[in-house]
Amino acid sequence: MTRFRSLRIPVSIRTSYSMADIKGLVDSGATDNFIRPAFAKRMGLGLQTLERPKKIWNIDNTENQAGSITHFIDLDVQTKGNHRTMRFLVTNIGDEDLVLGYPWLATYEPTISWTHATIHEDILPIILRSINPTEEQTTIAAVVTEESKEQIIEELEEECQLRTTATELAIAAKKDITPTAIPAPYQRFAKLFSEEASH
Repeated sequence: MTRFRSLRIPVSIRTSYSMADIKGLVDSGATDNFIRPAFAKRMGLGLQTLERPKKIWNIDNTENQAGSITHFIDLDVQTKGNHRTMRFLVTNIGDEDLVLGYPWLATYEPTISWTHATIHEDILPIILRSINPTEEQTTIAAVVTEESKEQIIEELEEECQLRTTATELAIAAKKDITPTAIPAPYQRFAKLFSEEASH
């Protein structure tokens, strides 16, 4: 029987809103990376909806009480100075804020002493950064109602009409102006000036 192991390691989270240094759980039995909803909210990380909800199972093959996972967050994960975009499924993971599972272990292959619950320092620092779209941007988009859109269109149409009317008036005014006759002694200079302006 496979024995799954875990240990806690220092992880830094950097977002547009805040920074935090936490102890992330590395779990050799976790099939994915996970993040706790309350922690994601506190850090201002925007959630994205999964195309299909994903069931989560306990080690004894019973379905987790948290139910199906419906949201995820993609984060830029820096380990050993290397950056990779990794998906974190949002679900209740008990007291843990963050779990680095198989995807992280397989990508970076860290040297771990499970017996002593230590990780080789050459894997550090581990820094997670947010990737857009953020929750704030999603909220801003949602605020624009149909009524607001119609009002913006009306304002733009009015502005265009005003510009059209002003242009028409300017053209009409120009039509009524009779060109001034240039006295004969200056006609030669006027011709030179218009030739230079055309170049």
